[in-house]
Amino acid sequence: MTRLAIGRYPTPVERLPIFPGDRASVFVKRDDATSDVYGGNKVRKLELLLGAARDLGRRRLVTVGAAGSHQVVATALYGEQFGFEVEAVLVGQPPSRHAENNLRVALAHGLVGIAAPAWAAAPPMVLARLGKDSFFVPLGGSNALGSLGFVEAAREVAAQVDAGLLPEPELCVVALGSGGTTAGLAVGFEQMGMRTRVVGVAVSHPVLALSVVARGLAFRTARLAGMSSAAASRAALRIDVDERWVGRGYGYPTAAGSEAMEIASRAGLVLDPTYTAKAFASALDLARSRRASTILYWHTLSSAPLPQLEGHFRVVSRDCFADSLERVSVVSVAGAWPRGACSGELPGRRDGREARLFEAGEVVVGNVDDVGLREHAEADDAVLGDLFVEDERHADHLAEWGNRALGACELVGEILDAPFGREAAELGADGGEIDLLAGWIAGEREPAVDLDELRVDEDGVRRKWEGDFGFGFLARVTGETEWNQCTVQVANDDVEHGGPLFRLLGFSGAASHRPRVSRAFGGTWFAPSSCSGWAEGKAVMKAIELHGYGDVDQLVYEDAETPVPGPGEVLVKTSAVGINPVDWKIRRGYMARVVPLELPTILGRDLAGVVWSNGPGASLFSPGDRVMAFASHAYAEFVVVKESVLSRIPAGLSDEQAAALPLVLLTGAQLIERGIAPQRGQTILITGAVGSVGRTAVFVAKGLGARVIAGVRASQKDEALALGVDGVLALDRDDEVAALPEVDAIADTVGGAVIAKLLPKIKRGGAVASVLGAPTVGDRSDLRVKAIVSHPDPTQLDRLAREVAASRLLMPVSRTLKFSDVREAHRVAEKGGHGKVVMVP
Repeated sequence: MTRLAIGRYPTPVERLPIFPGDRASVFVKRDDATSDVYGGNKVRKLELLLGAARDLGRRRLVTVGAAGSHQVVATALYGEQFGFEVEAVLVGQPPSRHAENNLRVALAHGLVGIAAPAWAAAPPMVLARLGKDSFFVPLGGSNALGSLGFVEAAREVAAQVDAGLLPEPELCVVALGSGGTTAGLAVGFEQMGMRTRVVGVAVSHPVLALSVVARGLAFRTARLAGMSSAAASRAALRIDVDERWVGRGYGYPTAAGSEAMEIASRAGLVLDPTYTAKAFASALDLARSRRASTILYWHTLSSAPLPQLEGHFRVVSRDCFADSLERVSVVSVAGAWPRGACSGELPGRRDGREARLFEAGEVVVGNVDDVGLREHAEADDAVLGDLFVEDERHADHLAEWGNRALGACELVGEILDAPFGREAAELGADGGEIDLLAGWIAGEREPAVDLDELRVDEDGVRRKWEGDFGFGFLARVTGETEWNQCTVQVANDDVEHGGPLFRLLGFSGAASHRPRVSRAFGGTWFAPSSCSGWAEGKAVMKAIELHGYGDVDQLVYEDAETPVPGPGEVLVKTSAVGINPVDWKIRRGYMARVVPLELPTILGRDLAGVVWSNGPGASLFSPGDRVMAFASHAYAEFVVVKESVLSRIPAGLSDEQAAALPLVLLTGAQLIERGIAPQRGQTILITGAVGSVGRTAVFVAKGLGARVIAGVRASQKDEALALGVDGVLALDRDDEVAALPEVDAIADTVGGAVIAKLLPKIKRGGAVASVLGAPTVGDRSDLRVKAIVSHPDPTQLDRLAREVAASRLLMPVSRTLKFSDVREAHRVAEKGGHGKVVMVP
């Protein structure tokens, strides 16, 4: 099964400096940094889902979600990147700038938006869009296959625990919506034999439905991962649901969430008010009440800036229901019961009484799973009847849950027609258990279940059920329901006020973010106020954009739109930027599979400059402050940076000197501190010691009391001795390598054949860490191996930059060139040599 390369792993894990004294230790798993394009928790799921779509030869993705859904944005962005057409049935949510901006980005990147007037209408509208060339990406990307991405994520945490980056957590706290992240983590922790329980923090109603979905999905994910039924049940029962923070429901902020956002911002985390803020509020409360000694908060919101808007409306609305919503209300039934507990009657009638909320002729969505969760054995009557049918307080939640059932169940079809495709055998059916990806509905119509097990009575739906398999269904009970269809056409004057799709989804199109329209391209294009490059009054800057992979002629110095800082961000006017080897490697295309880019794009990770303006909520820096950062898209006159990653430039450093520092200082320090973690007196060999990363590694290792040997070329030995090392090894002299005594560890910045010939020189039980990926160690299973991917750490950067300013750590700059000379700058940097190459506007 193909897994598309989207994310960057492992994502960092960090301790949050929140509580002093003896309160619980709170760590954060930074899944916000899964990708520089658009990160968050959707990336791990989409790698597998889109890979399956490609394996099946599908060209069109169909998904469903709220209007501002992060999953819809991610599906649109990565679907476009990998050549899929993307459609989404969208349902309105409480209006907010955050949700509206998400929708604009998705539409700008080719999404076909189809407005559903209510959650009740979404399931049949999704089915209407599925065809032979389509693949269904479920709500939140949450089915068993998508959840496998978080089984792997749990293994990643286990490796970080083994590496000493955090103690084994007692609790892992994560936002619970569609359930895939929660389910996958529970399965992964069970598979790794860890003690960690998963606390799913409910972000919408009904909470019981979220619990059923998450636990049932955990069971199916575990079975797909090859675990036994007993182990799958244990995994499902690792999930605890915290319902205290849900408030009014999906899309509504809470007071506790606002407090959590403020505390998180001080710790360098940006939360959204209606999803991650609720989860972080739970983590804070669990820590304050000492419910566990170690808590891992899983951060699921993307920290990457939303991509540049450069598309147009393809379709604004299609197949919307005009006036018969009450006739297509979706009623759902959810179950997680032991074998036999579901025998008998499903809703339609109950105890001889008519159910008030539905009748024959309506659409019913169901999810029935034999998952062996014994704690639900006594709850079947309530779940089947009272909760959803006889308690009118839950009526408002029926439609929303109907769509969740569609997303959580991997099997969707009409009972009377049973269009179950052959993909069942190919994608995870195991004996009687059926666990499919959506998208199968276009397959050949060969039943994957025994239709004799199902029957439709004139009184409604009756489910005669025996056996040991689970399935979900969507069926029209009897008769036909007439659905009036309408199409809303795009009109330029209407789009200027937000467009019909925005009005159907409840957005006001307020003047503060009204789209600007240009007709210069022969169509209706839009750009919100934060991207003003296509409208009168546009704000334009100069930037260096990479238009394609290859030689330096792919770098173009040209006009670009000036970005606008969002919440927790600042706009920095660039004074200087550093060039790193990763920049020209990306330009060459050497990293295209590891770091796929949407071209054109702006390169650069190191910058120095002054704060120009603050986004909402950003208060740590003031306009005019001199700052530096390890950021993204630095080759520009203006760069938006999260204030949580900024450091002030120490007195005594020029802008050019500061721009040469962030990536190399952080990489060198993290290579030693995270990769090797040497004890005082241990001997460390550092390869490439006179390079910028190597110099930093030498300085940090010496500061920790290690004995350092510098590995360099023979011609660089005198330069290496000036670093204050304890010894120098000429890596290009085989006689010197052969005579080298054993060392405790190797910190590698060179890679290739050099590290291979040095491996025999590492003591048994020693360590090897590299900034070039995990080295191949052959039969040296005794070695601790670590691949280092550097990440922003403003505290660490500030500390080391002060050492450079005091001349205790030397970081030479070899050449400074203008932005307009970027091609020459890249040629010089690619040749290598002594010192960094820096560019100035």
